[in-house]
Order: sequence, then structure tokens, then C-alpha cells
Amino acid sequence: MDNWDPGTTLKIEAAKNPLPNSTLGDLGVAASVTGSGNFPLTLLVLPIAHDGLTGIDTSSVRVFRYDKKNNRYAPVWNSGINVAHGFVWAKIQQPGIFVPIGLLADLVLKECLQIVSQQRAYLDSGSDEEVTALTKSTITQFLDLPEEDLATLRKITAVSALNSGVKPISPDLVERGEGFHVTGFTLPGGGSVAQLKERIAKLQISADGLPEESLFLGPDRQAKGVPLYTQLEHDSLLSSKVTDILRPNWTWWPPIHFPLCWLFSQNWPMYHHDHEHSGHASGCSGLTSTTVQNLVLKKSVAVPEGGTFVSIPTIADGKVYIGTSQVSGATGGYLYKIDIATGNIDHKFGVPNRFAYFPGIGGSPAVVHGRIYFTGLPGYVYCLDAATFAVVWSLDLRNPSAAMNQPVTNPAADSWSSPVVVHDRVYIGCGEGESQAYGFVYCLNAHNGHVIWLYSTDQFVAGTDNSPNVIPAGAVGLHPLPAGFTSHPDPPHLGASCGRRAPTIPSSIASISGSAIPPRERGRRAPSTTSTAAACFPWAPTQELLRATFSRVPPTATIRAIATLTFPAVPRCSAEATIVSWRSVARVERSCCSTPPP
Repeated sequence: MDNWDPGTTLKIEAAKNPLPNSTLGDLGVAASVTGSGNFPLTLLVLPIAHDGLTGIDTSSVRVFRYDKKNNRYAPVWNSGINVAHGFVWAKIQQPGIFVPIGLLADLVLKECLQIVSQQRAYLDSGSDEEVTALTKSTITQFLDLPEEDLATLRKITAVSALNSGVKPISPDLVERGEGFHVTGFTLPGGGSVAQLKERIAKLQISADGLPEESLFLGPDRQAKGVPLYTQLEHDSLLSSKVTDILRPNWTWWPPIHFPLCWLFSQNWPMYHHDHEHSGHASGCSGLTSTTVQNLVLKKSVAVPEGGTFVSIPTIADGKVYIGTSQVSGATGGYLYKIDIATGNIDHKFGVPNRFAYFPGIGGSPAVVHGRIYFTGLPGYVYCLDAATFAVVWSLDLRNPSAAMNQPVTNPAADSWSSPVVVHDRVYIGCGEGESQAYGFVYCLNAHNGHVIWLYSTDQFVAGTDNSPNVIPAGAVGLHPLPAGFTSHPDPPHLGASCGRRAPTIPSSIASISGSAIPPRERGRRAPSTTSTAAACFPWAPTQELLRATFSRVPPTATIRAIATLTFPAVPRCSAEATIVSWRSVARVERSCCSTPPP
């Protein structure tokens, strides 16, 4: 349609948002384009005021067309924003009312919207009321958090994005409080939490949800969290604060990610991922119950020393850590550090062979804060430097050591247990049911391996819980015992093994197999010998943030202003709207803005 002229066939005028209470991300501008049903690809340009961007993630802004028949918004994906020159644009082919909408800048509220959009996709319900209630409840859940918890979440997410974010963040989006300290990201319109609550209470949510939810699922997929140079490790203080706030309060369920997943590292640092053995991949992993069937073998690595793998690998910072057993010779097994990208074996460490049910390594290592903690089957515990594989410390759980505060002699004991590392404590099990060895759970100092406390899993008196730091008489290896330890006549039965898994440290459990635990040390929880045997797949592919790329107006285009709208004054752009049509002419006429649209 070379002769088609938008200036004579289309009409543009200012409009009001037809559904003002259906979105939180409205920029406060709308335009009506009327004309024939379908027309050639045409560029619509709408100036925007700076105030309309307050509290909005401008990188997510798209223009939406109002569908009057279905009373809903539909995104025009071929659209975007030019913040520097103060306009939004959309390449359109249909008439309608066009409204620019973006996601909220506040990362916690944005996470609410993303979760509810995922929940709706997985929800197999034909009830509009149920779907609408889901949206409302998830959003209000954000605001129903205790005031202090909400402030903590907003602050942690904002500070993490500012300090470690790959993308620069405009100072206009940052909310600051006393002493100019960051308190969060600016809320819509620059309002307070109380004002946002009032606005949410007035929301009229359709069964399709809020229109901005589609920005999480569009072809650009660019609103997928916030890429950080440094994520929170699973046992850090800030990580614990976030999970403690969200876990009991926020409704979520697999295959949806844990809220604010982009804050957390993608490492799989110990057996079944964390000290609770959740088996849940962190860091916005692409691995879910609905995608696991798509896993394919990418690379296999042969270890020259041979042996058998009987443990689950650990993954940290692009490296795989795994141990072997049943290697013939003086070394019963090796711990390997393998580069994921290349398959190269960076380091290996041999565990000496001595009499055991199995030689070598039977548990998954724990890689925390640059150190590797793992057990050797014949009763060893090791701590290595993750970079060099140099030994930081080692502990023999078969033979007593006054220097390590290890008071037990247990010559038949093996250790299949995978260490659990929480802050500066290492929890480990030792014992072997088949060998009738004594069973113990140890708490060790992560820095030097010294025994802090132990717990015998062999019950001394039927129906009575054991006390901590009480050692069966036959296992006493130091005379006198170190301070804090006592002995008791041997239990009637031995072989209460701690099992072939790792101790579990649930947030809400304060017992070890129903027995009393030592007093909490600085708030730490003691382990439970409860273990999970569910299969896990320690693969957490990186989710790349795809930035939208917009095709630019070709140099042969003609730009024609066909209508003047009444808008607030916008810096660097006159108060006009422009429609652009592709033309086969070798010039560009002057547009309303200081530079051509994108």
C-alpha cells in the first residue's frame, strides 16, 4: 500500500485509561487511534511525563491495546520506551486505545506479580472467581507482612541490586530514609506503603490477572529477576533473614521458584542442596518437575584412578565435587574437583585405605566459604581449601585426640554421612550398624575441626532420651574426659548408626531422634538424624536475562505528525503524538521529538 497515508486515514486523540483500576503499572497516558480495521505497519509515538515513570521498571514498559469486546488489555510486543527523550512507541496495525504499562520497580512487589502469573499458568481451574482470588491474595500477602519484615525484605533486595546488580539503577528509583540509607525501591507514583494498600484494595482484577503480568511471559522474557554479580549464599545471614520471613508467610509451590530466587546463588553446596535437604535448586534454576525430563547428557568425565561413585555430586562456582570409593591400593578413594565447562579435573585428593566396610568416600562433600568438608568412609573428616586442595584440618573419629577435643575410641566406626555446614559449625554422623560400632552425631568447629559437642545415638535406657556429651563406657578414649563430657555404662544394644545420609537441620526441629539437644549456641539449631532419600538432580542452568532489541526506523522512512494531543509538558519533547509510516523516500522529515523514534 505505497499510496497509503496515515495522516488521512487514521485519527489520533487523547484518551483515558478505560480500566484505570486494573493495573498498578499505568504510566498515566493513553491515546485512541481510529481508522480502518487493519493497516500497514505504523509507528505510534506517545510522549510521557517523568512523573509517570516514578516507581516503574522502565526496561519492562510495553504498550497495550484495549480490547473492548473482551474488556481486557493485550500487549503490543513490538513496542518500548525511550526514557532519555521522553516517549513510548509501538508498531501497530490495528486501531484501538493504547496504554503504556510497566512492571513495578519494587522488587518484592514485582516478585508477587511474577509468582501469581506462574501460579495461574499452573492452576487447573475453570473458576474465574478462584483465579481472581488467587491474584488478590498473593498481592495482598506482600502487604500483610509485619511492617518490620516488609521493610527488611525491601531493603535487602534493593541493596543487593544496587551493590551487585549487573544493570545500573537510576537514583530516581531508590527510596532513601534517615541518614540517606537505602530503604527500598520507589513505589508507584512515589507513594507510601499505606497509599499502595489503598490502591490495591481498589483493584478490579479480571480472570486474566493484571495486564503487566504478561510482561513476565512475553517473547523478550526480559523481566526475569535481576542479574547480580554476587548472590546470597544459602547460609548467609541475609539469606537466612529472607527465607525466614518468606517461608511461613508466602504461598508458593513447585515448580514455581522460591520467591526472590534471583537473590540466591545457583550453587548446590551440599547433600540435597541445603541444611534442610530440601532438594530444591536455588537461584532461578531452569530445573523443575516439569522440565527435568528434558535433561540430556552433556559430558562424561573418566577418572584415571577408577573406583565407584556412590555419592551425589556437589556443585559450587562452576565446579563439580565428587568422591570415589573402592579404589584398589593404598588409597581407598579420591575427592575430585571437575570444571563443568571443560570437564578438566582441576584437583584430586586421596583418602588413605584402612579396614572399613567400604574404602574411600561415601558421602557428598559440602563446599562453603571456600572450603570443602567431607568424610572418608573409615572414620575420617577432612577440611580442604577449595582453591588448592591443601588440608586445612582433619579429624579421626575412630581414634581419640586431646588436641582436637575428640574423646571417643570407636575402631569399627565408618562414616557414610555427608557433612552439613551451618555458619561456622560442621555436623557429621559416624557409626556403622553392620559393624556393631557405636553411633554418634558430632558438632565440629568449622575453622579447626575441634569437637564442640557429640550425641550418642545408642540408647542407654529404654524409653529415656540420652543426654548430650554422654559417651558409652566402652567408647571412652581419653582419661580423664575433657570438660563437659561424661560416661555411662554401655547400652544394651550397639549399632544405632547415623545412616548413610547427612544430618538434617530443619528450621523448626529442636531434637535429635527425639532426644534432648545441647543448649543452642548463639541461636544455632542442632541436627536431626532424619534424612531424605528422594532423588535430586543437582543441575542449575543459568537463566540469562534477555534484553529486548528494537528495530530502528529505517533511514528511508517518512515521519509525519498527524495529530496534536494535550499532554503535560515533557522535557526534550513537544506535547505531540506521532504516527510514522514506512515510505520509499530518501529523506526523514522532522518529527515532534528532538531525535527520531527508536
